Parts: sequence; structure tokens; C-alpha cells
Amino acid sequence: ESTTQFDVFHVGPLTVRSAGNSVIRFVQKVSGSGQAVLDNIHWTGYKDLTAPLVTFNPLNNTDSVLLNAPVVLTFDEAILKADGNELTDNDLASVVEWRKTNASGDPVAFAGTISSDKKILTLNPSSLLDINQVYYVALKASAVEDAFGNECSLAEINFTTVLPSVLVTAPAEGQTVYQGNTVDILWTSAFVDTVNVVVKKGTTEILNENKDASL
Repeated sequence: ESTTQFDVFHVGPLTVRSAGNSVIRFVQKVSGSGQAVLDNIHWTGYKDLTAPLVTFNPLNNTDSVLLNAPVVLTFDEAILKADGNELTDNDLASVVEWRKTNASGDPVAFAGTISSDKKILTLNPSSLLDINQVYYVALKASAVEDAFGNECSLAEINFTTVLPSVLVTAPAEGQTVYQGNTVDILWTSAFVDTVNVVVKKGTTEILNENKDASL
């Protein structure tokens, strides 16, 4: 219950913005005789009938998601468990699911946290995700609600992790290299930290070095 108090000589509309029940008390602040006149009083109440709106990061059908990237669910208002109790970090595994490929795939282990304002869920995979793999993340139907009991429906996304690649650009395949010549080995790469460069003469290995992929 919330209480609003204002001067007895107040003229004009009074706006009360609070959840739940409200009581307006008119208090005469000046002692002595007199009376408070209340005239033309209107009361309009509004009930929230809209469930919290959730957005995902990454977005649905995003490609090239990093293997250690978290999944973040952001709500437009604070959320509770469907029974009206506080939602904590320990509850997240019961309201969100993370699986390989689709809703029937193998479960993915994760650690989840909820922000202090109860609007942001952050899910971190317990280990690196698989390369070039489709993943499914869902907020379960009727698992969370707002302060007015409006429950969220099923919300789900799919995303695909990165596909690392290395393409050798020089020397060209079949190129002849003569003794004493300098040979530049060049490549382009994506989502790769280190490239293992191996050069053989026949079956004899003459170079085996790990190089920074950005070189």
C-alpha cells in the first residue's frame, strides 16, 4: 500500500504512479477550525496486462559467434519466478535451456547470472563451444513473470559458431622454386590465432614452426 499526502488547498489533478493498492489521505495542515472541501474527484486505475519483452544477444540466426561468447537475455522490466518469488542465479538452469542443434539436442552446460535489477540474464558456456556448430537457446514458457503476474511465453533463438579458416595465397600450388631463392609463404585467415607452417622436401620435413596468424 502506498500513501500520497498533499496540501489541503491543492487544486488540480493528482497523479499516483505505484504498483499495487494506493490510499490517498487528505490532511488539513493548519490547526484550528475549518473544513476541507473535496470536489470533483475522479479515480482511474490501470493494470499491467503485458508480459515482459525479452531480446537475445546474439540475435536469432547469427553466424560466426565466438566459441566462448556468452548469451545475454535482456528484459524490458524486472522479472520474477513464475510463482512470484525472487529469481536468483541458482534458478536460471530451470528457466533457460541451451542445446546443440535444436530443442531436442544435447544439453550445453553453462553458468548463469542475473543482474541486480532483475532485467538481464547472462549465460556463459562452461567450456568452449564446438566449431561451426548450430546452438539453440530458449526461455521456457511460463518460467518467469513480472510483478503483476504476466508470464513470458516461449522465446527461442538459434546461432552458429565460427568456422576458422586458413588459405595459402603464396607460393602458388605447383610453383617451381629454385635452390637459393627466397620463398615467401603467405596466407589469409579468419578466427585463427596460430598457424602451423610445415615445409617438406619430399618426405623430409625442413620447416615446422607455429606463426602468429595475423603475420
